[in-house]
Amino acid sequence: MSQEAKPMHPAPSRENRRACLRREPRGRFKVWCRKGSTGLGPNLALDLLDVSQTGACLVVREPLEPGQEVHIALLGQGHLRPVVTLADIIRCKSLPDGHYEIGVRFRKLLRYADLQHLT
Repeated sequence: MSQEAKPMHPAPSRENRRACLRREPRGRFKVWCRKGSTGLGPNLALDLLDVSQTGACLVVREPLEPGQEVHIALLGQGHLRPVVTLADIIRCKSLPDGHYEIGVRFRKLLRYADLQHLT
C-alpha cells in the first residue's frame, strides 16, 4: 500500500504574509501621522490599531493614496520622546464612520525596545 507524503509544514497563509508579527498597542500611547516627510501640517491620526517592526495600521481623518509618504510619530509608556519615522502608505480603506484605515510600511525597522514600549 502506498502512503501519501504529508507536507512537513503547512502552506503559508496568503492572508498574512508579513515578515513581523503585528501587535496591538497597550496602555497609554499617542500617535501622529502627517503628510510628507517634514512632520508639518495637521495630525491626521485618530487611533493606532496595530504595530510591528516593519509597519502599522492606523485610523486617519482623510484618505491617503498608496505610495504617498507620511511622517509617523509614536509615543508609548516608557518613552521620553516619540519614536519618529517615515513611512509609505500601502493601503487605504474607507470605514463606515467616515474615517479611513491605512496600512503603512516604515522605511526603517522600529527598534525592538521601542516596539516593546508600545505593545
